Amino acid sequence: MEDFNTHPYYPNVFSEDFEIWADYVARRSCVDMAEDSLLIGYTLCPRPAFQRQ
Repeated sequence: MEDFNTHPYYPNVFSEDFEIWADYVARRSCVDMAEDSLLIGYTLCPRPAFQRQ
């Protein structure tokens, strides 16, 4: 989708604000699943790669 955006946003990943934001997102997303015994892993893509695009 980012290919269609003529003005993509690239955050400054070295800023303190980005570190605070990334920490917040990680805590919000992962804390509830930290002790889940059925969780087998994490993925960085929204769906498995075996599907054709």
